[in-house]
Amino acid sequence: MKIKEILTIDLSEDIKNVIDLEDISEKEIQNEIENYIVTDGLAKKYSDFATTYTSNILETGVWISGFYGSGKSYFGKLVGYMLSNRMIAGTPARERIIQRFTGIAEDALVKNTLMRLDAVKSRVVFLDIAKQNTSKGFAFTLFRNFLRTLDLPENEHGFFLYQLMLNEGDTDIHRFISGNLDRNWTEIRSRMVEYAKASKELFLRKGNSDSDYDNLMTTIRRDIDQFSAGRLKVELENYLEVKNDEKIVFLFDEASEAINQKKFTLLDLEGISESLSSLGGKVWTIAIAQEKLDDVISNSNINKAQLTKVTDRFKTKIHLEATEVDVIIRNRLLKKSDEGEQLLTSHFIKNSGKISDHAAIHGAGVSKTENAEGYTTYYPFYKYQFDLLQNFLFGTKGYASTKVAARGMIITTYDILKQEVQQSELFRTVTGWHIAKEGQPQPPVRLVSRYDNAERILREARSPISGRKLLETINFLSEAEVTPATLPNIVKSYISDPDDYHVILDDLKNALERLIEAKILLDANKTYRITSDVEQRLLDEMNNFTVQGFVKKKQMVTAFKETGFLQSISRLSDSGLQYDFYITTDNDDELTNPAQKYLKVKITSIYNISDNRTSDIDTLKVQHQDEKDLLWLVPENSGFKELDRLIDEVERITYLEQKYNNPASDEGKILTSFTAAKWDKKNRIKDLVEEALKNATAIYLYDTLQLSETNWQITIQAQQRHLIQNVYTKRLSSQLSDNIASAVIKQAIGNQLHKLFHGNDFQFFDPQGNFVGENLKISEEILYRTSKTFVDGATLEKDLEQPPTGYTYGTVISSVAALMRAEKIIAKYNGVEKFSWRDEGVPGIFQTVKDFRKTSFKAVSKSLSALQRQELAQFLLDIEAYKYIDKKIDFNTNDFDLVNAIRDTAKHFADKVQTLRNSDKEFDKLFPLADGYAISFGNFTGAVSEANYIDKAVEFLPKRGDFQSATQYIQKVANFIRNNLPKVKEWKAFMEAVQDELKKAARNNTPIHQIKAEFDTYYKGDVIKNYSTLQQLVQKAKDEYHNLFSEAMKECSDLYSRIDKLTVNLIAEIETLPQGLNDGSLMKARELKDYAHQRMRDTIHIDYDVNDKESRFSYSEVLSFIDLYTSKKTEVDILRSGLIRNVVLDPPVGPLQKKVKKIQVRVPVSGMKIADYKKWLHGELQKIATASDTDEVEIEL
Repeated sequence: MKIKEILTIDLSEDIKNVIDLEDISEKEIQNEIENYIVTDGLAKKYSDFATTYTSNILETGVWISGFYGSGKSYFGKLVGYMLSNRMIAGTPARERIIQRFTGIAEDALVKNTLMRLDAVKSRVVFLDIAKQNTSKGFAFTLFRNFLRTLDLPENEHGFFLYQLMLNEGDTDIHRFISGNLDRNWTEIRSRMVEYAKASKELFLRKGNSDSDYDNLMTTIRRDIDQFSAGRLKVELENYLEVKNDEKIVFLFDEASEAINQKKFTLLDLEGISESLSSLGGKVWTIAIAQEKLDDVISNSNINKAQLTKVTDRFKTKIHLEATEVDVIIRNRLLKKSDEGEQLLTSHFIKNSGKISDHAAIHGAGVSKTENAEGYTTYYPFYKYQFDLLQNFLFGTKGYASTKVAARGMIITTYDILKQEVQQSELFRTVTGWHIAKEGQPQPPVRLVSRYDNAERILREARSPISGRKLLETINFLSEAEVTPATLPNIVKSYISDPDDYHVILDDLKNALERLIEAKILLDANKTYRITSDVEQRLLDEMNNFTVQGFVKKKQMVTAFKETGFLQSISRLSDSGLQYDFYITTDNDDELTNPAQKYLKVKITSIYNISDNRTSDIDTLKVQHQDEKDLLWLVPENSGFKELDRLIDEVERITYLEQKYNNPASDEGKILTSFTAAKWDKKNRIKDLVEEALKNATAIYLYDTLQLSETNWQITIQAQQRHLIQNVYTKRLSSQLSDNIASAVIKQAIGNQLHKLFHGNDFQFFDPQGNFVGENLKISEEILYRTSKTFVDGATLEKDLEQPPTGYTYGTVISSVAALMRAEKIIAKYNGVEKFSWRDEGVPGIFQTVKDFRKTSFKAVSKSLSALQRQELAQFLLDIEAYKYIDKKIDFNTNDFDLVNAIRDTAKHFADKVQTLRNSDKEFDKLFPLADGYAISFGNFTGAVSEANYIDKAVEFLPKRGDFQSATQYIQKVANFIRNNLPKVKEWKAFMEAVQDELKKAARNNTPIHQIKAEFDTYYKGDVIKNYSTLQQLVQKAKDEYHNLFSEAMKECSDLYSRIDKLTVNLIAEIETLPQGLNDGSLMKARELKDYAHQRMRDTIHIDYDVNDKESRFSYSEVLSFIDLYTSKKTEVDILRSGLIRNVVLDPPVGPLQKKVKKIQVRVPVSGMKIADYKKWLHGELQKIATASDTDEVEIEL
């Protein structure tokens, strides 16, 4: 039975290849309607559109999208047929279309929705916008196609007739011409001269002139050149005024393609949409495109904000998915007869394993055929072939990406059935070369040439494989993109019967190899591809390039480095310790570069192995039999030829990459695949080298060992352990972490130190914190190297990492830290010696590699005796030195720190003496012993070093008693200055002030004078010792001064009490006199009263101050107040005598001559005492008490 016999489709007929939107002949419409297959999904889209179209929606834009071949143009054209509803052979198109909806889900509901269109009369303008001439603008393109639907010419004459016709209220050109000219429009429509004459004749019959006609035609031509979206709106609006029961629909295909071709822009579309939307839903715009509207907008270079109205106008969006095409293919092209379905189902059940394997193409997202239903539905195809076919036709690398003669999936499927397999025996399937042949009926010249050459080459080789079909199969798989053209995929796609797989497998392999040799195919990681002309030229260049020998050896070094073998032997763990091996080739090329290069492995380059490999091995054994630090490996070289060839090919590809380094060039693009192949070859090189090394011969001392795939690792590691033991003869059983170093210094509790170390090699401390590690191997090594001079950490590290010790950095630094903690070693950092782990900066030394390496260390050679150490510690504790030097001192403090503490204490007190001296200029006079003590402190302030600290301790111990006395005295001085000296200074100042006060008062007080003299004597002595005596003396002086002051104050108070009474009486008298006559006298009387009142004090209060605490009067001032009493009393008398008791009348008019008085004053010429002078002065004041300011004074000397 043939395949065609189980299909229901008639393969003798043709189906339409491409839908032409502008082909709307009656026969074409009928054929397209009758051949249209309606799916449930399509039915819903038609129903939704009809609902929208018959609604009151104002946004009248519709965007229909779908991939190439999805049937979007077909869908759109049938929408137009339903709306225009032309009569087709006596039956309305809408009625014919609705019949196609029979049998779909809810067909009655859908049909009822579609029949709503009967209520709307529509004029549909069909056009393929990508084929249109839009030189006059997008708006005029739509308008002239609209004229075509009215059977009017698409030029200025048609525009003219359109306007004449609408002016008459008519839209039928046939009727209009017949009624006005009595002519048949059909006869003159095809000849422009005739209809041009007819239009002019019509115009002239209306009473217009020739010039009017010419002017009007000129205007129309200008309007066409400037035809805008607004003008289109006006013209359609004029039409709809005449035909107000119609809707106008512009239905145009290839919208996105036209935009890409710049036939119009999105802004043009926005302008049209905005203008037509204002016509109240009367004009619709239906665009058909391959891309969704949002994608078209996203891909444009226009500001998206400008395009929002486009999206707003085209609110109705219909997108056709690939699933609709799948339904059409299954229901129309691949539908089987009942008998056919039974036969296929039965065949699958019997052969399900072979069929499923045949259909199991390896690739991303490829469908599988796993049941009878899937097999039967898509037979003679497999489901995956449609996945690949869509990519083959429309993928980024597919033939149809150019859109030149592109074929849809439906047409390609039909052609495969009709042209390739209809006569094939049942159960045979479609092959990859079938699909490539019909999906790409006119392949590029390059492919045609490859097809022909492949066919010739394989025919001449008498291969049963067709070269053309093989390449077509590979082309199909490659261009489908998701399935690599590997050998299994090629075989399965090449055969039509699962049983042929193993039959042709070997022949097909041989065919592929022959075509690779002929440069028709390329093999990249077992994926095959047809070469291009450029690729063939590049292959020729590669073959002509010679790779130098040194380059090959360099590549071999790289291959060695990249092997897992090398990584495995480069480091070995032995007894918990890690050892790095320095691996080189026999040409001294470094394969590893460890920090330590004492354990060596050499690998003989495969290029250096002679034909007699055994002899090479014997020679190496003899030459290096005494080298304990070197292990030799001689790789197995049976794969040398393949290795050499692959290295050649890699270098040749590298040469092309360097020559054609522009990735945008034709060669650069091709080299991408070459580069992929290059990495495959490099991986193969790596595998071959790995095998050669795993099967190498190992040579160490006198032993020769053969490695194999199963024992290589164990064998080599055993030899490496022997090598380690022979090189590191003083190695430890374990190593220390460098973190321990810092912890040893920072650990405050001694009995916790032993917990930081583990293993017998590192028992530095016992559980009580005592150092017990002086005889450890590591201690001996470090102390020996530092016994005579300072050695920096970097040198210690370097010396001890070398054989035979092999200590790690962590072991060295942590062991040095332990010795530092035990005070068996001292450090020198930045020129400063550190004798104790407690010293400032010591933790930092053991915290970073940099600081440790720059620090120098020296073993401690001698120390104080236990008694000396105890005496120093006890002394420092007795004087509480920690208070002065801010360091804790106890009996565990090391020798150096004890001596350094003495030095710091001495310096503290020497500095303190100087500080105290600077605080008081009389210091040396007040504290005469301090200077001697300061000198004794200075004897112990010299720098303490590793060389002198023991001598300093010996010198100090006999003098520690004097030192302690000195510290006590200076401390007493400091306390005295802080607590008592201010008082003594205050007393001294008081004594001097009292003496000055007596001088001012012209009084001589013998007791006070004697006390002052005695005070000065004691003050100049030891003030600390004389403190109480000075206090008693100042108190005596204070008492004596108080007595003098009190007596004077009492006398002063009595006198001024009298003045107070006089001023009170005077004020009372003035207040009885007429107001305003004695205001001046009243003010002076009150001032005198206040003056007297301030001096009326019975008692005084003084501290160490000569002034009364309350009045602030001094003794001399009070005495002067007493002397002034008489003058103050006279002032009162004068005020009383000068009172005006009656009102004085104004003098008569005229100048008043006042008599000037002259007062004679005789000034004493000889000296006198203050009291006599005050008395004389008082008398003279009384003389002038009543004098006028204009009176004169005559002075006689």
